[in-house]
Amino acid sequence: MSPGIILERDPSVRTWFNNKPTVLIDFINQTGWRQKDWTTFSFAGRKLYHPSTKKKLNDEEIIKLIMRYYQTLTRRVTKSPVYPILFVSYYPKSLHFHSIELSEGITRKQRAQAFRRTFGRFCSLPKDLYKSVIHSEPFNPDKGAVFYSSGGHNQLETTVFKPRIKAKINKSLMGTLNPKIRGHQRMNDDWFIVEKDHQEPVTFPDFESRLLHILNQ
Repeated sequence: MSPGIILERDPSVRTWFNNKPTVLIDFINQTGWRQKDWTTFSFAGRKLYHPSTKKKLNDEEIIKLIMRYYQTLTRRVTKSPVYPILFVSYYPKSLHFHSIELSEGITRKQRAQAFRRTFGRFCSLPKDLYKSVIHSEPFNPDKGAVFYSSGGHNQLETTVFKPRIKAKINKSLMGTLNPKIRGHQRMNDDWFIVEKDHQEPVTFPDFESRLLHILNQ
């Protein structure tokens, strides 16, 4: 790794960090999330400073903030879970993130609101974030977004961001977890609510058997 480059932005670690695009696409396609977006966050030409120390934030701190952004989005804005598959640009490219966002619904306004709450105290942001900072469009697995993200960026380890720490999500949203995908090893059965199998209604041949069933409940 070159001096001064944090591990997450070092292009030499791509082989160990990134899952194969086809593995990610197969997983995404079998999930049950209502909304799937491909979103970019660009910090090109922007310097972020700590409001009290006035010290410039480094790339590692900004990566932590993008994680906090998703926490803010779920806990304070949408109040619903989101699972981002997140990539960060290689050095020396300008710092930016690509995210395949799997959610139950995120509006443009909600995304911008959470972004301002997270980053607004560290830098001056334009009135319309979607003109230069955020780009978001529906995810299309046939357009090559995953291949593009994986080809020139490092995949970050993420998890499902939930509206409450102990909240559980429906297992059908994530479908079948793949232990090869970064972050899936951290998820276990305690995270999920599993829907019970559909049961056929019980029928009774006569009144006496029905009454006996009720008394035995």
